[in-house]
Amino acid sequence: MRKIYKSHTTGGGYKSLTVLVSLLIAVLAITSCTQYIPVFIPGTGNDISDHSHQWDTGNVLIAETCVDDGVMLYTCLICGEEKTEAINAHGHNFENDICTYCNNSKTNIDASEARIGLKYYKTLKEAVEAAIALDPAERVIDITAETIKEYNAHGIEINGSITINANGADFGNRDLAIYTYNNLWKNPESGEINIVINDAENLYLWGQPDDQLPNDNDIINVTMNNCHNKGNGSLANAGRMLYFTGTKGTTNITISNCSVESTDSPFYTNNPGKLEFIDCTFTDIAVPLNFNMKTAGTKTITVDGCKFNNCGATVDESADISKYSAPIRVVATEEGAKPELILKNSEFYGTKGDNGDVLLAVDGTYYGVNAVLEGNKTDVEICNVYNPKTYITINAGMTGSVSSSDSI
Repeated sequence: MRKIYKSHTTGGGYKSLTVLVSLLIAVLAITSCTQYIPVFIPGTGNDISDHSHQWDTGNVLIAETCVDDGVMLYTCLICGEEKTEAINAHGHNFENDICTYCNNSKTNIDASEARIGLKYYKTLKEAVEAAIALDPAERVIDITAETIKEYNAHGIEINGSITINANGADFGNRDLAIYTYNNLWKNPESGEINIVINDAENLYLWGQPDDQLPNDNDIINVTMNNCHNKGNGSLANAGRMLYFTGTKGTTNITISNCSVESTDSPFYTNNPGKLEFIDCTFTDIAVPLNFNMKTAGTKTITVDGCKFNNCGATVDESADISKYSAPIRVVATEEGAKPELILKNSEFYGTKGDNGDVLLAVDGTYYGVNAVLEGNKTDVEICNVYNPKTYITINAGMTGSVSSSDSI
């Protein structure tokens, strides 16, 4: 230990100087608890050399609430260093449907906050962030329109299994990004991922699995029940419901009891998978079901009990989109791709353009597509784009199959 001794020179001034130097060294020693400058302060007996912090009991800087974490400040009793720690939100405590902490009714809280089980969050984004830490089976989020009133486009990324019960919330054509930016899930989940959306209005799911899926054999299952979208012309993607680009992995989609109106192309995917559209309605849409398979593999598209009203596009409406517009378009642009359309119990009214009710190919080099029709409620016109075009009609109630050429 380095000590400071009194000078042998006589005189009180020298003694005072010695004490002053000792105090200065002591100040240097306590600037950091990790800096080892052993100092003995004469007359005190205190050695404040390198030490372990001894924290006080803490003082509340910000009190926690039902949904917000608080902040606690702790101070070292030896050196005065400070640190802060979060105080976990205590959650709501309901008695007779009134929270004993915030005095709000459960009805109002359910309307304005996202909920996972008995835990509440101020926003959908906060609930999604919290869900990451849970077991996939526990990631069930309930929201309402009030929950998402401040929600902006591209605000939430989903890179793992989750269920959102929207309870009729209108997203205003805003989106959830599936395996894209990866801001929330730092390590995207692999294997088989299940994403379920129930009872949403004007919600757009879009994804780029090529960017974020950890493995080529990963599977994304997307289920949408009782969801309804209507384009309004103010956003480029207004009215779209699910639009996945990329060829990595497998995308399975089940869309049931949904409707889309007044948009360009609400459903689009490129990669293999099993797609089901059950009891859905499409109105005033250029290409309601648009599938261009860009990788080898199998893609089965089942359309059962769906209704297409005034779909397709004429040259006058859009010269570009009219080239491939039809209520249903299925093509393959990669050798080894094997898409198949199964169409049954469905109806077509007022189809526009000259590509028929079902378009199996367009100009260029495309590969074979097989279509099987079973007992549809109206006649179905199938269009193969050869040079010239070829049309085949399967009458209402009849069963038949049609295949495009192996290449064009």
